[in-house]
Amino acid sequence: MHRAHLLLMSLAGILIASAPTATSGPPSVAEEAPPRTAKAPAPPDRPSLQALRPEPATTPIAEQNVDVRSCAEMVAAGEEMPALLACRDELEYNPGSPEMMRLVARLEFDSGDPLRSAELWQRLIDREGWSYEAARAKAMAVWRGGAPLEAETIFRQIIDRSPTAAAHEDLVTYLLAFDRCVEAAGLAAQSAERFPEHCWFQESVGVAEACQDHHAKAAEAITKAIAAGCPRYAWTQRGALSNALDRAEYRPLLRAQELAQGLRQLDDNACRRRMDLLKPVMSAEVAPAITDEILERTTASVRFAGLGLLSRVGSQSLPSWKRLLASDDFLLRKYTLRRIREQHDPAFIPLVEEHLEREPLPKNKNLTRYVLGDLLLGAGQIERGEALLWEIPEDDLLFPVARLVLSERAEAAGDDALALKLVDQAKATSPTVYVDPQRVRRLREVLSLPAEGNAAATEATTDRPGDDDATQEH
Repeated sequence: MHRAHLLLMSLAGILIASAPTATSGPPSVAEEAPPRTAKAPAPPDRPSLQALRPEPATTPIAEQNVDVRSCAEMVAAGEEMPALLACRDELEYNPGSPEMMRLVARLEFDSGDPLRSAELWQRLIDREGWSYEAARAKAMAVWRGGAPLEAETIFRQIIDRSPTAAAHEDLVTYLLAFDRCVEAAGLAAQSAERFPEHCWFQESVGVAEACQDHHAKAAEAITKAIAAGCPRYAWTQRGALSNALDRAEYRPLLRAQELAQGLRQLDDNACRRRMDLLKPVMSAEVAPAITDEILERTTASVRFAGLGLLSRVGSQSLPSWKRLLASDDFLLRKYTLRRIREQHDPAFIPLVEEHLEREPLPKNKNLTRYVLGDLLLGAGQIERGEALLWEIPEDDLLFPVARLVLSERAEAAGDDALALKLVDQAKATSPTVYVDPQRVRRLREVLSLPAEGNAAATEATTDRPGDDDATQEH
C-alpha cells in the first residue's frame, strides 16, 4: 500500500510539472519545486513506467497481413472457407441477425458443419415461424450430416404442412436416392396425377420402374413424360435409366439424327455425353457428323468416343475413315489405324493400302504395315500379309509383335525351328513381351534343345532376322 501511494504521488508530480504555467499570478507548485534530477532506473523487481505502456502500432493496417474484408465480400469473391470463418465471427458478434443466420447456415452446409447448418435453420424457424424454405434446408442439412431418417421425417412433415409439388418432389428424390423404388414409384404416380403440369413426376415413375428392372413400364412412363413436355433426353441422366440405355426398350426413345444435330455447339463434356447416347442407335447416316467432331476437337475423350461410334458401323462409313487417315494429326492417324485393325474387316484393305503409300512418318508407316498385314492374313492373302510383317524393322516397337505373329504362322506350317527362332528374336528385343511358356517348352522339346537360358538358347536369341536361308526365304 505504501509503495502504491508513492507511485501515485510520483505520477502526480510528473503531470503537474508538465502542465503549462501562466506568466503572472501566484507561483505554481512546479516553480517552488527544486530542480529535477535525472531519473534513476527502476528496481529490477518491478517494471518501469515505459515498460508498462503498450508499444504503438507503427505498420499501417494496409501493410499488415490482416484481411479486413467483410464476410459478404468474401462470399461475393467465391472464397468459401475464409468467408465461413469471417461469417461465423460476424454471427457471434450479431447473433440475432436473421440475414447472417441464413448466410452462415448456407456456408456451413456447403463448406462447414451440416449439423450446425441445421441448428441455424431451426433457430430461424423458432424466431420467424415455420417456412418451407427453412424446413427444407434443415432436412437437407441433417441428411448431409448423417441423419437420413430425421431428414425423411422432416420431408413428410413438410408435405403435411405444405403439400406442394416441390414438397412431393423432395420426398420422391429422397426415396430414389435410397433405392426405395416401390415407394418412389407409388408416390411419383400419385404426384403425377395430382400435379399433371409437372412432367418430372411421370419421368420419376420411369426411373423407379427401371430401378425394379421393369424396363417396358419405364419406357412407357418416359414416353408420357416427353409428351407432357419434359426435355427429350433428360431421363438419360437419371438413376437406373442412365445405366440401361443399351436395352432394346429404350431405343425408340433415342433418335440418331436428332442426337447428332448441334454437336458443334456443345462443350466437350456435353458432346461426349451425347455420343454416349448415340451408342445404341449409331448409324452410317450420322457418321459424317461424328467425324467432324473427331477432326475439329482435340480432347482425347471426345475423339475416343467418336472413334468408338464409327467402329460400331465399321466399313459402312469408309469415307469417314478415309477422312481421319488424311488428317494432319499423326496421333489421330495412329488411333484410327488401331481401330481399323480391331474391325478385322477385309473391306478396309484398299483404304489401308492407299494410306501406306502416303503415310509420311516411319512409326506410323510401320503401324500401317502391321495393320495391313494383319488384314491380309485374315483375308487369306498369306504371302502379301507375311511380307509386310517381315518389313517391320527391329528398332520399331511393333517388331516383337510382328515376330510373334510370324512365329505362330511358322508353327502352324510345321516349321518349329523358325517358330522358335522368331520367338527368341521377339524376346531379345522386348524381354517383357508375353509368350506362352508351355509353347516355348514344347518347341524346345520337339527340337531336342536345352532349356531356355543356357548358352545355346542365348546364341539363338542373338541371331538377327536374315542371318540364315530360312529367315531370308520368309
